[in-house]
Amino acid sequence: MEEKRLFWCLYTDEEQSDLLACAYEEDQIDFVSQYYKEGCWFEYDMEIGEHGSDLLLNERKYKKLVIFPDAPFDRPKYGKEEVYN
Repeated sequence: MEEKRLFWCLYTDEEQSDLLACAYEEDQIDFVSQYYKEGCWFEYDMEIGEHGSDLLLNERKYKKLVIFPDAPFDRPKYGKEEVYN
C-alpha cells in the first residue's frame, strides 16, 4: 500500500443502500449536497494499492452537519442526448 487519503460517499440512508455521489475533497461535500434533498455522507480511508487500484477502508458516518436544500438543483445528466461545456 502506498498513499492514504480521505474520500466521501453520499448514500440514500445510513444503511448505505444506494450510492448517490462521491466527493474527493471535504469542501466538495456542500457543493455536491445541493443536488440532493437528503442522504447520508460516509467518510472513508482510501488507499492506493501497489497496482494503482483504490481500496476503501474503515467507513464511518460523516460527523459534520450537512444541510440539504428544500428544492435541490437539477443535476446535469450524462448520456448521448446531453452536451456539456
